[in-house]
Amino acid sequence: MKIAEPRLRGRRGDADLTSVWRSPNSGLPAPSNGTFYSDLGFQNLWETSRVQPGEAGIITDYLGSKPGLGEAKSALDAFRADLPKMSQKMADSVDPNAVTSWFWSVYPFTLGSYASAKTGQYTTLLDVVAEPALHGRLLFAGEHTMAESKAVTVPLRRSPRDWHSRTDLATATSNARSSKRDIQVLAEYDQGVACQWRSAQSSTNILPSTRNGAACRTKLRGSVAYLRCAGEINMKSTSIAAAVIVLFAVGGTALAEMPKAVGEGEGEVDIVAWPGYMERGESDKNYDWVTAFEKETGCKVNVKTAATSDEMVTLMNQGGFDLVTASGDASLRLVVGKKVQPINIDLIPSWKTVDKRLQNAPWHTVDGVHYGVPYQWGPNVLAYNTEVFKETPKSWSVVFEEQTLPDGKSNKGRVQAYDGAIYIADAALYLSKKKPELGIKNPYELTPDQYKEVIALLQAQRALVGRYWHDATVQVDDFKNEGVVASSSWPYQVNLLEADKKPVASTIPEEGATGWADTTMMHAEAKHPNCAYKWLEHSLNPKLQGDLASWFGSVPAVPAACKGNELLTDTGCATNGFENFDKIWFWRTPTAKCEKEGACVPYSRWAKDYIAILGK
Repeated sequence: MKIAEPRLRGRRGDADLTSVWRSPNSGLPAPSNGTFYSDLGFQNLWETSRVQPGEAGIITDYLGSKPGLGEAKSALDAFRADLPKMSQKMADSVDPNAVTSWFWSVYPFTLGSYASAKTGQYTTLLDVVAEPALHGRLLFAGEHTMAESKAVTVPLRRSPRDWHSRTDLATATSNARSSKRDIQVLAEYDQGVACQWRSAQSSTNILPSTRNGAACRTKLRGSVAYLRCAGEINMKSTSIAAAVIVLFAVGGTALAEMPKAVGEGEGEVDIVAWPGYMERGESDKNYDWVTAFEKETGCKVNVKTAATSDEMVTLMNQGGFDLVTASGDASLRLVVGKKVQPINIDLIPSWKTVDKRLQNAPWHTVDGVHYGVPYQWGPNVLAYNTEVFKETPKSWSVVFEEQTLPDGKSNKGRVQAYDGAIYIADAALYLSKKKPELGIKNPYELTPDQYKEVIALLQAQRALVGRYWHDATVQVDDFKNEGVVASSSWPYQVNLLEADKKPVASTIPEEGATGWADTTMMHAEAKHPNCAYKWLEHSLNPKLQGDLASWFGSVPAVPAACKGNELLTDTGCATNGFENFDKIWFWRTPTAKCEKEGACVPYSRWAKDYIAILGK
């Protein structure tokens, strides 16, 4: 929004405030934070980006009570209808195509809401906020972490023993007068969140919690709606609330012009990758395709692993990375969002060696333009304990429906499911065979009626699932130590378990399987484009492709890698499914406009509904 001469009426004699909020001549305490309250439907607004230079920014609409329980569209429509009553100029400057919302009650890493005490509750209800519940297994955590602050925030769900690798989101304080204070949020996603909040003026608090917060969450509901306003903005520092905007809403990045030559390397390259995709011999000295590249090019490889496609999209939206190994359910989102740039395949001599089935694949090729270089592909398999299943299970029903397993015990609590919304396609594929009368022809193109049946199946599955997995190493540990006997998985985990001589194998059941075809894509604002192009060429090296296929259990994007590789062996590609390409339903982003089914349910709905299932 261009914040130009908003006319606000307040208690100061109903005088018109005709100057920009950020201007010293605004008549407001400088610098003004742009916060105001009203008796209109939107209740409370503030300029989230107020410490930023320029005339454009972000405003946040903080909803509560009944408006906070409604759909995002209705809440945003109400806001846009009321805003002209306060300032027509503000209303005219809102960019309607850059809007996002965050419903705390169903967002997987909050699953709750901000709540304030009523009169009389400050010495009753809020006194118990600092007291752990459920024998110490549940604490209240969130924006206000100090017990003496007397503010209830989000009940998160997590057990301290489950803390693993973390994703860093760097932000700055929302206080314009103290904009140099740094706040770091370290968030880990494994059935919840563990947050460490650190600032120059507060102590450090580690705040775990567990899924048992569900009873509390039923009374703490609400939503927050964010609007990005027209114009450009440099998001080097922002408030915690605005961090969501940086990650999910800011678009319109200008695409870089395709280079005509590869110059000297910049000294490093930053890559977002799936676990196991960037090995340098630390896990196993036989698997190292990074060290030689660094020595040859002088480009140090910095890797940030991501556990889901949604996390990859988030990181690329955040910026600061050169490359990402995106699956098909992320790649087109990045293209449409202008977060990745076209690739000049003439600068990649090995392009001609890429599998012809992948060269023009629709998940990275748009209108004949290539937005990435194929890396690896493979199926999502059913991993199972061979001591429980003496015979290979034939159906995905062992994870979708309650039943007695061959060892005489129920599968309840002993199976897992992937925690990404794209897993809805796995359930749809299963139902397409079990209930052919539903008419499901494509697991990524679901009509509302078909989608309803699929969600019902996943809701019933919730009672069976001991953990929704996304961290491959955690799933390996769960098969070893936590009694997991069956789950959707990647060949990578199965390979690790088999190498450790654990009783685990995998199969593709009779209903078929979804899968992934990963593409290395370059950020639209890559800071190290020369090193990035050097890595794109290196990524197609047959030795790298074969070693990676052996390590991950995937299929090379370069068929020449299938022969003569000591680690993969000449039978490795066949074992990993080279001939199954046409049998796999590769991940793709569901859209509202389907090719065969007319109006279908889009991915935004998938994400919202699957998050709700995880939160139960």
